[in-house]
Amino acid sequence: MAFALSFALFVVGCSGGGYSKGDVVDIEWKGKWWKGTVIEVKGDTYRVHYTGWSKSWDEDVPKDRLRKPTGDAAVGKEKEPAAPAAK
Repeated sequence: MAFALSFALFVVGCSGGGYSKGDVVDIEWKGKWWKGTVIEVKGDTYRVHYTGWSKSWDEDVPKDRLRKPTGDAAVGKEKEPAAPAAK
């Protein structure tokens, strides 16, 4: 019994649990890792924003496309749309 409990705690610890709103993560997109942020948790999926890209690229992804930041993920270089001129 003690072994089963220890093993269960080990598995939970290794799985990394989940992610929370505001967490900085690496996001896999078409075989490449990109830096981003979790902006919403939606059950088993996460709404993410890609760093350096406009919000039009935000998307819902499953946990298996996320990892803790490694420092080697790419950063987008898209410019945000300009704010409307003041009248």
